[in-house]
Amino acid sequence: MDTTSLARWAEEHGAHLAGAVVQRVVCVGDGIILDLRQGHAQVEVGLFAAHGAAWATCLQDKPRDFLHRELATLHPDFVAPAPSELGLRSADATCLDALRAWLVRPATATPTWQQLQAATLRKLRTIPGDRRLWLEFERADATTTSRFELLAELFDRAGNFILNGDGVEIANWSGRKPAPALAREEAPPSSASPRGDHGSEPSRHGGAVQHSLAVEATIALAAAAAASLARAHRQSLQRDLKRLRTRMERLREDVAATAQAEIWRHHAELLSANLHRARRGQESIELEDLYAPGTTVTIALDPKLAPHENVAQLFKRVRRLARGKSSIEARMQETDTALRDLEARAGSIEHQPVEWSQVLTWAASTWKGAMSPSVLRADARTLWAPGGPVWQQSAAATETSQREQRGPGRSYLLPGNWEVRVGRNNADNDELTHRFAHADDVWLHASGVSGSHVVLRMHGRKDNPPREILEAAAAIAARFSRAKHARTVPVLWTRKRYVRKPRGSSPGLATCTNEKTLFVRPGLPDSADDDESS
Repeated sequence: MDTTSLARWAEEHGAHLAGAVVQRVVCVGDGIILDLRQGHAQVEVGLFAAHGAAWATCLQDKPRDFLHRELATLHPDFVAPAPSELGLRSADATCLDALRAWLVRPATATPTWQQLQAATLRKLRTIPGDRRLWLEFERADATTTSRFELLAELFDRAGNFILNGDGVEIANWSGRKPAPALAREEAPPSSASPRGDHGSEPSRHGGAVQHSLAVEATIALAAAAAASLARAHRQSLQRDLKRLRTRMERLREDVAATAQAEIWRHHAELLSANLHRARRGQESIELEDLYAPGTTVTIALDPKLAPHENVAQLFKRVRRLARGKSSIEARMQETDTALRDLEARAGSIEHQPVEWSQVLTWAASTWKGAMSPSVLRADARTLWAPGGPVWQQSAAATETSQREQRGPGRSYLLPGNWEVRVGRNNADNDELTHRFAHADDVWLHASGVSGSHVVLRMHGRKDNPPREILEAAAAIAARFSRAKHARTVPVLWTRKRYVRKPRGSSPGLATCTNEKTLFVRPGLPDSADDDESS
């Protein structure tokens, strides 16, 4: 989204979005969708940062019908029937519906984003010449008023979304730090009609027709989605090529091994003719080669077997390799055919222009592997509900989600909604560290003494936590250790990916690498009691 488009977007939507209340926050594959209610109307604001295209969208008043009408002449492929392989239920499903299904595909949402729910959008602002959008929210209850700021950095490949609450970062969509602020004045308040871009006629600037922002966003996001899906398909092909090439190498090794059959047959015949010279317990025997007079052959023996049993074992190997040879040759021929076909397909895709409908066909298998099956089975029109349809999780997925929210051990909340979990016992420590914690979570343990395993949840954030948060988590780790009465305790911390459980060790044991040390005073958060847990 360029700066001109963003300024137009803010001008067209800023006025009529003010006062809208967030009904639902949906984290999707390429960003965040807000389902807003403005009076009796529902509006969807989408913030997408696809690979190569970052856009803010605003959908209302039957957007599917509007976009089909606008795109019918610009890009007929978008309104053409979708490939049957996609499995969309509605008979009139189109490629535009497939794009919608891709954009609203569900993603794992951290609870922190849900704090926007029931908040009221007070202000929407931009800075001239910048590609950042600020959405300011407020949520009031009987006693307090909370203020939130959602920053959308629409930098195409480097797009990001950051949620701040009362000046503290709550959630970061990509884990990157915010871009440096520009010393520029804020854009003037919007005086746009509250009608928005749906139903409005294309405007004219300098004599050229400028299409609605909804159409521009659709085209940009479709191109990014097509490129992303094509890239995923090419990567899938490359993985398949690597797998087939590895299989072919192993089959060639098996063919080479079958050549050993004649050697073993030769050894078996020589040993059979010289049984009187062999004894149980020998590891090898040297015999004159009957087929090459004047030379000798050394034959390896199993010392646990009698001479005639060694002969039987050698002939058994010969028969097994003989049976396997024909099977190996058939598998080699089959693998070679598949490999040539895949190489031809991969070569043609590299030189083929990216076409939206074609890419959807290519990526059908990728979709079915990477997306919830309910996305593909959804009726096309339900995909256009504000915020997208409410995907129904399976019972197993729901149980997993609930278990993750509960989690093992005690739970403490630090400022900025940083969650700390503490194991209660050895079994809890094992569950917390080796099954519950994610690879990027921070793992802490008092150094040199026994104590609880402590995990600082990162919820997708990649940067190291702030120093004060690390020290607070380390203080908790020191508090739940044998050194809890000491004035200062050294506490190790590292990412969970560097923590291992020694093979065969008892519950509660762990080793770590890449650790660093903090020296802290044992203690709990100010709001917590010694017995507080969840």
